[in-house]
Amino acid sequence: MIGWLSTALIVGALLITVSAGLSAVRRRGPNAATIVAAIGTEVLLVGQAVVAVVVSVDGQGADEPVLFFSYLVAILLILPVALLLVRAEPDRFGSLVIVVGGLVLAVLVVRLQQLWGASVG
Repeated sequence: MIGWLSTALIVGALLITVSAGLSAVRRRGPNAATIVAAIGTEVLLVGQAVVAVVVSVDGQGADEPVLFFSYLVAILLILPVALLLVRAEPDRFGSLVIVVGGLVLAVLVVRLQQLWGASVG
């Protein structure tokens, strides 16, 4: 895994969380900037996943590969599912869904770093 990219993913997830949280406090749905940031973060997640798979095929990998790849699949699904739910619920509750998704995403990226054996941060 790429350390600086993992850090960027954590920061991106937390920025999405803060932005959606502010929208929820204002009783509004997520704004366009939050959705664009979520899509950009998802693109970075896919890049990180591809790197992790390629490096694992070359022999270097996580200490617990089954758990690592389970988390990897989970982080790839969190934001798309959250964005689908936002389309169904475009009001304040949609913003809250993105808040939860962003928090879970940040925690799972930290956990992936721990499983990989890299230093967090």
